[in-house]
Amino acid sequence: MIVVSAASGAFGRLVVDRLLERCPADLVTAAVRDPGKAADLAARGVRVRPGDYDVPKTLRTVFEGADRLLLISSPELDPARRAAQHRAAVDAAVDAGVGSIVYTSFLGAGTQSDGVTAAHHATERGLHRHFAGPSRSAGYGSFVLPTKNESADLICHRRLCSQSAPCSAARTSK
Repeated sequence: MIVVSAASGAFGRLVVDRLLERCPADLVTAAVRDPGKAADLAARGVRVRPGDYDVPKTLRTVFEGADRLLLISSPELDPARRAAQHRAAVDAAVDAGVGSIVYTSFLGAGTQSDGVTAAHHATERGLHRHFAGPSRSAGYGSFVLPTKNESADLICHRRLCSQSAPCSAARTSK
């Protein structure tokens, strides 16, 4: 199962649309703050579940059983609050046993920890702490994307729908 966080936002919807071109809808779960705002996704067969960055319990529940997670960064502007939201999401994903996380970061966040990159830097460090090194579980991994402007095609096809994913038999649409 693939979970897309913040799936009712503009970027999340773009990714879900691209996933549905490649994967059966029952393999896609949309984590959203307000499931009512994603009724159109549910009508297309996508599982829509509550997943609020400020309510970690909802994140753990929606991430349960996920092979892969696209963690779309929070729109929160306060770096401390955004970092806390991302930390809660990463912790919930680890607790739920998610195999891989793709995270929409910010250019330069891997090396800079101030200003606009602060929360993204902290999130990348948290991902690497959980998924790197000799103590990591087999099958775990993380990918950090440089910007939200990465194409949905790259995220969906090369990252979330890899050869080992259950949706590797890409569907063609005409």
